[in-house]
Amino acid sequence: MDCDATDVAAHSGYAFALTISENLCPSGPTDLDWSSLSRGPQGLGRSTLVLETGDGHTPASRSERTRAHCRAAFEMIEREIEAGRPCVLWGAGAAEFGVVRGLEGDEYLLVSGGPIPDRVAWDGLDAPGGPYALAFPTAVPVHGDRDLFVVRRALAQLTRLDLGPGAKCGLEAYRYWVAQLRAGRTPRLGHSYNVQCWAEARRHAHRYFARLVERQGAERVLLVQTRDALQRVAVAMTQLAGRFPYTAKAGCVEDPRQIEEAAILLEAAQEAEAAAIAALSSIPFF
Repeated sequence: MDCDATDVAAHSGYAFALTISENLCPSGPTDLDWSSLSRGPQGLGRSTLVLETGDGHTPASRSERTRAHCRAAFEMIEREIEAGRPCVLWGAGAAEFGVVRGLEGDEYLLVSGGPIPDRVAWDGLDAPGGPYALAFPTAVPVHGDRDLFVVRRALAQLTRLDLGPGAKCGLEAYRYWVAQLRAGRTPRLGHSYNVQCWAEARRHAHRYFARLVERQGAERVLLVQTRDALQRVAVAMTQLAGRFPYTAKAGCVEDPRQIEEAAILLEAAQEAEAAAIAALSSIPFF
């Protein structure tokens, strides 16, 4: 496939998502519409095959039924690996997405990094949302209107409704995040993890719209405005990420100066994102 991480982030919608779970829980960056993960690659030239159960399989909650789901996922991935195609797996060691690069006996061999181990047993998944496997079995035609597809997905993600009292999305997520900071209720782990994830997402968002302007032409003023607004978001979020490297330390962010600087950067990102939404909302979808 002729694509990179920015293309994947944009087509899946992840580049434009923002979910902040209650108390800045690290689950926020995975609290999204997982169906978009399977639709996204189709716009880039690959079909997708998904096994999804919604039946939690964790160290504290597993049964013969959930082990059967794990076995079905393993058998699906085994077929893909034998054909030379890597797969995505949820619950790879920790409750994280991992890339399966091979199999050895009854174990997945994973691309390791961060909390992802280099291998995990077929039934050793930590999958609160249930075993989930994503494969990419065949090539499909790349549609000529894929830029339009991403523009619509961007607007849908940026304006996504809140997921209830436990999770805020989009502009409301920024407001909630700032309020938690200023109230002194921001855990270091959750804050730093969310900062790193969402800063990366917004860098992808800006890069994609910069490419979109190159393809569509700078005369498309609303696309230029969206690109420039997303650049301001990415700059603010990247500055924030630089001030809060990822840490697993317990406790909350306490330094008043750090808190206020972080709140100001988040408010700048929120304002710029509102400008991006306004520009996107006015695009006549070429």
